[in-house]
Amino acid sequence: MKKIILVLVFLAIVAIGAFALNDTEVEQEMNRYVTLYNGNMEYAPPLALKLFGSERMNVQVTDGEDAYWFGLITEKGVIVESQVGNLTELSMNVYTTKETIDQLETGELAFLNALNSKRIRYEPIKITSKIKMGFARFFLRIFS
Repeated sequence: MKKIILVLVFLAIVAIGAFALNDTEVEQEMNRYVTLYNGNMEYAPPLALKLFGSERMNVQVTDGEDAYWFGLITEKGVIVESQVGNLTELSMNVYTTKETIDQLETGELAFLNALNSKRIRYEPIKITSKIKMGFARFFLRIFS
C-alpha cells in the first residue's frame, strides 16, 4: 500500500494545478508534494524508479477538457526540481488523467495496470530513454 501511495504522491505533484487558484498556490502545493514524495523514497515501486528515476520530464494531467503541464527533474528517483509548465531539453513526456490518479488513490487501479492499459503513458524523447523504455515495455509484457 505504501508503494502505491508514493506513486500517487508522484502523480499528485503533477495534478495539483487542477485545484489551485493561482500560480503561487500551485507552486506551494507542488513543493509540499515534492517534499512528501522525496521523504518516502524507500516505498517507491522498483519499476517506477527504473522508469522515472533519472529523467527530465514534462507531465500532462487532463481533467475533462482541461490539460495541465508540469516539469519534473529526477535523479536516482528523487525529485530535484519541479515547475509549473514545461521543461526544455527533456528526456520524456508522461500523460495521465485526474480519473486515473483518483483510481490509483482509492486502490481501484494498480500502478502496473495503469501502465499496461496506457492510462499512464510515457513517450521517451532521447535515445537512452527510448532504449530504457523499450526494455521496460518488453518486461511488462512478459511479467504482467
